[in-house]
Amino acid sequence: MGNITNLDQHQELIQTIKEVMNIPPDYPLDKEIGLDSLNSISAIVRLEEALGINFKNSDMDLRLFSTVENIATLVVENYLDHGR
Repeated sequence: MGNITNLDQHQELIQTIKEVMNIPPDYPLDKEIGLDSLNSISAIVRLEEALGINFKNSDMDLRLFSTVENIATLVVENYLDHGR
């Protein structure tokens, strides 16, 4: 497990993702966001800037960015400090 074991931190990540991507606060975490190839690039760049990370080319799969929960999982599992 990563450093985001705290519910508050996870909620903050979810909130940041929703704010950056202009998703309503009450939008379901598992509902499709509806990104297409054109608006996904802009959304990914905004997420990188807001979260202070750079997504790897291998993570540039729209399925990984299809829901808020998918994005949060990708960030937690691959981009947060896990004590490495």
